[in-house]
Amino acid sequence: MMQLQRKAVENPRPDLNAGDAFELLLKRSKWVKPKAAKWQELTPGWYESHLDDVGKCEQRLAIALSRELHDLMRQGLITGWARGGGGTPMEKIQPERWNKIVLGFRQQGVVAVSQECVRMGPR
Repeated sequence: MMQLQRKAVENPRPDLNAGDAFELLLKRSKWVKPKAAKWQELTPGWYESHLDDVGKCEQRLAIALSRELHDLMRQGLITGWARGGGGTPMEKIQPERWNKIVLGFRQQGVVAVSQECVRMGPR
């Protein structure tokens, strides 16, 4: 038993789906309450004109949380995990790689796109 615990510490694994964690933070965290009270001060999202105030608040909170999580992962304070191309096993994403990754949180989960893989304009 002790050997299994030691292996778990030496080789940590993700314990919560990123999409689920994001939704939990938006719905139940202490972080949300003060931000929601001043949602008009948060960075507006794209295409807000069709949303009511509740929709705008939810969208802006999601954007702010996404940015804050990205910053924390870049600083190494939160660990991110991902599968590489071709369904390779889960691996820890090193903090220095987060400046090249764009995050997008959705109800279905998290979408992370490496800027190394995104073609920017004609070659």
